[in-house]
Amino acid sequence: MINYPVSRIVASVMASTNAEMIALVRSGCAGADLVELRIDALREPPDLERLRRHIDLPAILTCRRVEEGGSFQGSEQDRIDLLERGIALDFAYVDFELRGIDSRIETYSGTRILISFHDLGGMIERPEDLIEEAIERGAHGIKLAAHVDSFEQVVRLARAGEIARARGIEYSAVPLGPAGSAGRVLASRLGSSFMYTFARGGVIAGPGQLSMNELLYKFRFRSISDITMIYGILGSQVSMSRSPDMHNAFFREHALDAVYVSFQHECLGTFMEDAQSFGVRGVSVTNPFKEEVFKILYEQDAVSNDAIAIGAVNTMVMMDGQWKGFNTDVDGVKNPLRRVEGRRGRQVIVLGAGGAARAAVSALNELGMQTTVLSRRREQGAALARVLGCEAGILEDLGRLEFDVLINATPVGSYIQPGLVVEISALSMSGKIVFDMVTVPEETELIRKAKAAGATTISGLEMLSEQAVGQARLWTGIAGNVDTFRSAARRVRT
Repeated sequence: MINYPVSRIVASVMASTNAEMIALVRSGCAGADLVELRIDALREPPDLERLRRHIDLPAILTCRRVEEGGSFQGSEQDRIDLLERGIALDFAYVDFELRGIDSRIETYSGTRILISFHDLGGMIERPEDLIEEAIERGAHGIKLAAHVDSFEQVVRLARAGEIARARGIEYSAVPLGPAGSAGRVLASRLGSSFMYTFARGGVIAGPGQLSMNELLYKFRFRSISDITMIYGILGSQVSMSRSPDMHNAFFREHALDAVYVSFQHECLGTFMEDAQSFGVRGVSVTNPFKEEVFKILYEQDAVSNDAIAIGAVNTMVMMDGQWKGFNTDVDGVKNPLRRVEGRRGRQVIVLGAGGAARAAVSALNELGMQTTVLSRRREQGAALARVLGCEAGILEDLGRLEFDVLINATPVGSYIQPGLVVEISALSMSGKIVFDMVTVPEETELIRKAKAAGATTISGLEMLSEQAVGQARLWTGIAGNVDTFRSAARRVRT
């Protein structure tokens, strides 16, 4: 791994007036190395002399075209004239879009020419060609921004910059969209000269931008180097996950040179190989990849007994040069129940028959509880019951069954699928336990109604925190305190 210098943080500033832009720089950009003045967002003529005079931080002057995600309403000649005026005023950088220039740009001031290209629709097919073209146009720095859908594309966009770096030209790869989050955090590791965020109190200037505080404090952006240990969460809907908050809080508490990022993928693809080659040490696996990862690692005889019992992997660990699969979801269910339920032999109903239900039933078996799985499709629940040795039925059976504990192991009630999996208002809930495995929001509709009916409730956040403790122990050998994980998760706004 090449040891790159730490990327500089650029705070993009968008405002309606020149005065608002100056005020936002002064109030919202502490911690940034540079500011990007997005003058295309102004609703009055840009006063470049005033901006240059009143802004102390080094500034990148940008006037983005609509075609590349900007909002400049003037003519193309007006736009170029503003940028050339920025060179004359000696701004630190002036951003020229590659598709907006047709000849070499010369500068006789201290201004550095940043040549950029933005593809909001997808990955750039041949980024190397654009870099060569930008060099021919006189670039001192090059920025390529593209919408990515995998970690492989994040790495490919970044590594294309070797051409520029070999010639002493700054290069910044900006992966757009949810799948680009890991690339933004790992900018230094990927060799990007700049990484863009937005001013505190300002608006997001590009799809997938992380806030200044997230970069500086949650991810400890400035401390990431070629020896920082990398971990993350793999799933198709991880932008709302609390796992980065929890694990990064754990790393801070134990002074570990480690960072935990989001790997958002729609399909697994080559992620396991890409992550291994990049040096990722461990991965939390969530929907929809738990069973798929299990099948791959099971064929390699690289899964734990807990994972085999459930048929799913929620944790990957790089051991002796290969991925090993584990499952800590059982502890995530078992430990919260132990805190409120010490007796064995209680009657439990589990709603759902997917991967979460399998983890729940496995945990209940270990606790010696009698379990019935209720699902929408009778055959799905029956298949789970045959494997794990419990009873099965359909959701409509709930009203006629006795139970002491009710566990929701479906996604119903989550921010993705809001609602109520079953109506419990007609049931006697006093003295019973309701455990909702949904993690976001913490207080689901099921939890609210169960509390109102007199039940003891356990939120999915309790499960999430407990399973995270197990993951951290597998990765680091440190027995973390569940309160660290729980508190970090609760600091995230739901």
